[in-house]
Amino acid sequence: MLIYPKTKKGVQKDSPVWKEDNFLRLRGLADALVHKTDFKTEDGKNVLAGAYYERVRRELETLEAAKLAQLSKSLGPKAAALKAMPEPTGGSSNSSSLHTTGARRAAREAGERRARAASERKELIAAIRAELLDAEAQIKAETENATREVNKALSAEQLTLRRDWTAKQTELKNELFVEVKNHLEDFMESPEYQDYLCTRIQKAREFAGNDEIFIYLSAEDTALQRSIVAKTGFTVEISDEPFMGGIKATIPAKNILIDNSFLSAYEKLKKEFKFDGGLSHE
Repeated sequence: MLIYPKTKKGVQKDSPVWKEDNFLRLRGLADALVHKTDFKTEDGKNVLAGAYYERVRRELETLEAAKLAQLSKSLGPKAAALKAMPEPTGGSSNSSSLHTTGARRAAREAGERRARAASERKELIAAIRAELLDAEAQIKAETENATREVNKALSAEQLTLRRDWTAKQTELKNELFVEVKNHLEDFMESPEYQDYLCTRIQKAREFAGNDEIFIYLSAEDTALQRSIVAKTGFTVEISDEPFMGGIKATIPAKNILIDNSFLSAYEKLKKEFKFDGGLSHE
C-alpha cells in the first residue's frame, strides 16, 4: 500500500513509498467477500480486475509520478550546472609564447583550471547518473512489492471464489435433484407408471427364464399391487425397504439381484452429475 513517510521531526515527506501490507491474505479474503476484486478475460487468460486492482494501479501511477517529480526537482539544478559548464578543451599551448616565466605560470594555471573543471563535470555527470539509477531501482523495487501484494490478494481471492463456486454448485445441484424427485413423483401418479412397471416385470421374467424369480414393489406402490398382479398375471410382493418406485427382483438360483428401482437410479445420477459437462463417464 502507498504511504507518505515522515521525517524525524514529524514532517510528512512529499514522495510516497510502497509498504507491504502485513495482512495481505486477510485483506484479500475480505476484499473477496465484498466483491472488491473480480476476474476478466484478456487474450484467453484470467486477470485481476475490479476496485482493488484499480486502487493498486492508481497508487503505482501516483508513486511513479511522485518519484519523477522528486527526480526532476533534484536533478534540475544539477542539469543547469552541467549545461553552464564549458566543454572541455585540449588546452594546447604554443611553445613560442611560453618563453617568459609569467607565460609559463599562466599556462600552468589555465591547465589546472581545465583539469578542475573536467573533474567537476565528471563528478556531476556521475552524480546525475547515480541518482537516475537509484530512482529507477526504487520504482522497480516498489512495483515488484506491489505486484507481490496483488498476487497474494489474487491467491486469496481465487481460494474464496473457488469455495463460493463449490458451495453454489452444491446448492444448485440439490435444488436440481429436488426437481428430479418431484418429476418422478408426478410420473408415479400417472397411468403411464403402471405400464412402466408391467414392462419392467415382463423383462425381469424373460431374463430369469425357467428360474424362480421374486419381484418386489416399493412401499410407495402398495396401492398398485393388486392392479399390477392383475395386469401381469404374476405375483409381486411389497419390499420391506422403500426404494422410491420401480421394481426389484431376485433370482435365488443364480444369486442375482435386478435393481430397477428409482432410488438406485436417482442416487447414481446425483453422484455422477457434474456442472462441467453433466455426467462423469469414469
